[in-house]
Amino acid sequence: IPQGQSVLQIRRHGHLYYQGEVADAVFFLHSGRVRLVVVSFGGKEATLSVVGPHEFFGLVGSNEDAEHLATAIALTPVTVTRVEHAAFFKALQANPKVCDLILVKLSSQILSLQQTLCGHLLDCGQQRLARALLTLSNSSEDSRPAVLTPKLSHQMLATMIGTTRARVTSFMCRFRDLGLI
Repeated sequence: IPQGQSVLQIRRHGHLYYQGEVADAVFFLHSGRVRLVVVSFGGKEATLSVVGPHEFFGLVGSNEDAEHLATAIALTPVTVTRVEHAAFFKALQANPKVCDLILVKLSSQILSLQQTLCGHLLDCGQQRLARALLTLSNSSEDSRPAVLTPKLSHQMLATMIGTTRARVTSFMCRFRDLGLI
């Protein structure tokens, strides 16, 4: 493992970093799922995104005293590579091909986040739940089921999509009646 990098194994519900901590590293997820959660001053919680395998997260600018805007929580057991900012930016400068690959990957992630935000703002709760379930199951990527799908309560799903547990339960019953789950 090169200097400035470490491979971490995090158990389910483990935290990789907390909102407000100094953001001194970039993370690359090898396996599992990570939920990025932000909490307002009033205590309201919102899920920013769910990060899947082969995605980067924890990114901030090159500002050394920047803080994480969210908390990263493992939905499943995860394996991540933690790369210190200095090592990350040094690798980008030293190898243009690596830089190009990372830029393509990050551009794709930004587009996905924009689509998620638009869906959260414009779609009804049932559509947001369907999109969240597809994202969590990897079904949108290909037709084969995910190797490891996190087990989430209806309350956790409600928090993720911005609705109540009762509505999630109702939507899940409807999905089951339609034969979708």
